[in-house]
Amino acid sequence: MIKNDSSKYLPTLDQVIDLSPLTVAPHTPLAEVITLMGQRRESCPLEPEASSTAMYRQLTEITNPLRSSEIRDVRGSCVFAIEQSGSESPHNSQLQGIFTERDLVDLIASGKNLKGVTIAEVMRQPTATLTKSDAKDIFSALILLRQHKIHHLPVLDNTGQLLGVITPESIRQAMLQPANILKMRSVKEVMTSQVIQAPTTASVISLAELMAKHRVSCVVITQKIALPMNWQLPIPVGIVTERDIVEFQALDIDLSQTIAQTVMSTPLFSLKQEDSLWVAHQEMQQRLVRRLVVTSEQGELLGIVTQTSLLGVLDPMEMSGVIDVLHACVEERTSELQKAIASLSLTNAQLESEIATRLRAEVRLQLLESAVVNANDAIVIMDAGYSDISDPTIMYVNEAFTKMTGYLPEEIIGQTPSCLRGPESNCTQVAKIRRAFSRREPLRLELINYCKDGSTYWVELNSVPVTDATGNVTHWILAIAS
Repeated sequence: MIKNDSSKYLPTLDQVIDLSPLTVAPHTPLAEVITLMGQRRESCPLEPEASSTAMYRQLTEITNPLRSSEIRDVRGSCVFAIEQSGSESPHNSQLQGIFTERDLVDLIASGKNLKGVTIAEVMRQPTATLTKSDAKDIFSALILLRQHKIHHLPVLDNTGQLLGVITPESIRQAMLQPANILKMRSVKEVMTSQVIQAPTTASVISLAELMAKHRVSCVVITQKIALPMNWQLPIPVGIVTERDIVEFQALDIDLSQTIAQTVMSTPLFSLKQEDSLWVAHQEMQQRLVRRLVVTSEQGELLGIVTQTSLLGVLDPMEMSGVIDVLHACVEERTSELQKAIASLSLTNAQLESEIATRLRAEVRLQLLESAVVNANDAIVIMDAGYSDISDPTIMYVNEAFTKMTGYLPEEIIGQTPSCLRGPESNCTQVAKIRRAFSRREPLRLELINYCKDGSTYWVELNSVPVTDATGNVTHWILAIAS
């Protein structure tokens, strides 16, 4: 079965775009549009079924443009209304709307009188469009077709001009080009591992007998290389085919006396198991051979690939497997996209919640800062008492503190509340303050403090510890009322 990791060989976006969709002006009568759609369908002659030989011949084509009758038939299933902008060039075509066979059926079913109706009156806006520069691969188109359940996906350039249309049929036809099929299959998948071998000393008549017995078209000539444990490694050194036998017979060569080493085709070009069948085909074309041996990194004979192997891959039943792989790839990409969208939505919701929480916190902090800065009472913020647990260091004072004491912030920050005490400050009250700081306890009391100029004033002190999530004190808040 084809592996999903071969999706890198799927058609490019350019290969699935039909660059010649039906287009009309918006004022075109609907009757003419219907006639145009019918003529496009009738102009598609039936093509005979391709033979295996013809199919193989297609492999020599490097590019595979969409040109089948099926694609031309699909083009007649929809019409795009185009408004020419500035010139008659098709590259200045602004998409106005789309009209499909289904739309026509709906109109007929509704009983609407279609006489004198223009396309502009019945066309609709495309459910989805694809901007070519934004699309990375055909999965972008496949996902849009599937999500919106549509059969016609207009492809636009960056200015909104119509470039072409992608349909399920255009994708399928590009998928089924033989070159793409071969690129998606590996040599290992189709090689014949049971290879008939013979030594270089075998007679040509014995080679012919081997071919007849095993019903094969060739015998690979090998040399055995001895390995430890009495193992022998078969190394391919040549090949003899049915055609060679016929030529030898025509030349009246004594087949019983001629050994393989003198007539075998050598040297042999070998493939690796991981090579694609497209590589195998190219080598056969270049070397004018119909079979290639497959070897390991050590040169051991692993199998053989023939033209029949390649043609077997192009069997319609085998080719249908490509569609299954494509569907599986689309399902996987769609699932990944849905998971990514769900994850992004969850992340966005969490981010929005965090932003809202942070905004509320910022508003609250601004409010608290405004209250502290503009308070009538003096507010002092101190550390946890890292230098002296009973006498914390001042980190911040508000304007009311400066008015009350005369100390500017730069003069008092880095000092301790002890600098506000003096001879008239009650020693018992001062001791209570230091004890409360040491015990990490809140405190309220009255005390005489000193201003910067030495004058005294009575104050009511209210100190409160600030703790973190673990309960440890990180700061002290001191409110001083005169």
